[in-house]
Amino acid sequence: MTDHHPTHHRDARQRRVIVIGAGMAGLATALRLHRDGWDVLVVERARLAAAAATW
Repeated sequence: MTDHHPTHHRDARQRRVIVIGAGMAGLATALRLHRDGWDVLVVERARLAAAAATW
């Protein structure tokens, strides 16, 4: 598959992101960013991540 998005090569220390909210969308986003090489910090107000999620 060809990636049509430009790739910016930066020092790994500069690839930091904070994901606010550890719901299903926040955790999925954090996982994707981590797999893409980002240093991810997830911040959640509740005691449990994805506490409102149901299966």
